[in-house]
Amino acid sequence: MTPGRGFLLVIVVRYNGSMEQSVKPAISNVALGRFLREVVAELKKVTWPTREETVKLTVVVIVISILVGAFIGGLDSLFLRATTLLFKR
Repeated sequence: MTPGRGFLLVIVVRYNGSMEQSVKPAISNVALGRFLREVVAELKKVTWPTREETVKLTVVVIVISILVGAFIGGLDSLFLRATTLLFKR
């Protein structure tokens, strides 16, 4: 194959003489209903956090994200200045 040139892909499909295709649904209605009932049962077992816990943890995530962002931004600025001084010469 030469660079810059495409290539021809040949796909051979075998025909078995039957045009009918039996397509079965991936999930039957019975299985889907059972699955949904089990999902609801599992969700009832979950211990959900209170509103107060959710607010506290959300604030913690936001504060930590700001601190990590500031730290990485500071490192980026420091490395930028260092490489500028180093390669300016």
